[in-house]
Amino acid sequence: MGIPSEKGRQRISKATKAVWADPVKRQALLAARAASEDARRKSLSKAGKKAWNNPDTRHRMIAARTPQQRRGTAAAGKTAEAMRAHWAQPGIRDARSAAIKAGWAKVVRRQKKKRVLTDEQKAKASERNRLWKATNVDHVQRKSRAYYETNKDVIKKRAVQGNRKRRAQLAMVAFEDFAFCEIADRDGWVCHICRQTVLPEQASLDHVIPISKGGPHTRDNVKLAHLLCNQRKGNRL
Repeated sequence: MGIPSEKGRQRISKATKAVWADPVKRQALLAARAASEDARRKSLSKAGKKAWNNPDTRHRMIAARTPQQRRGTAAAGKTAEAMRAHWAQPGIRDARSAAIKAGWAKVVRRQKKKRVLTDEQKAKASERNRLWKATNVDHVQRKSRAYYETNKDVIKKRAVQGNRKRRAQLAMVAFEDFAFCEIADRDGWVCHICRQTVLPEQASLDHVIPISKGGPHTRDNVKLAHLLCNQRKGNRL
């Protein structure tokens, strides 16, 4: 095939410009070029893998490396060796782990840090909660019932303790916070009125000097009693 003449080259140039000016043909030409380039890369990659897997060819490829490539490989090897020596030193890994843990602990503390709201923000949040509860009454009731069924004993104890505390505050007498079992274990589960054994379902706390008579709600003024004995005694001294 001979070299095209000047007119032939002009005709080829005009045809190429016409193809390039058409968007559809231009996209098709670019796609064909990309497919051709991908095929060429894949063939080179396959050929390179095949050559590298052959020991003789691999030695020739290594020998044919330029001095710059050899220096880069040697530097990479030295860097890897230096890193291995660094991590082999005693205490390096522990120090790194401690630093990482300290960093994460700092992040967790920052996340757990309580946000301080202004009075205006508190009022807006309270209003949002009130509106949400007003529009989701059934959901709130279901959640409340489920919580009560799961924590029935704790709620009752808190209610009784809160009632006693309110009575002591209204009477302006001394108040101590203590557990029911503490008094029961101290008195040996024996009623101080009838001197009989008290079962857990029959137990109650009796104020020796009633709160209504000025008695404090303290350990010294509280004793274990049957609920029935306590009701019969009433507020008598």
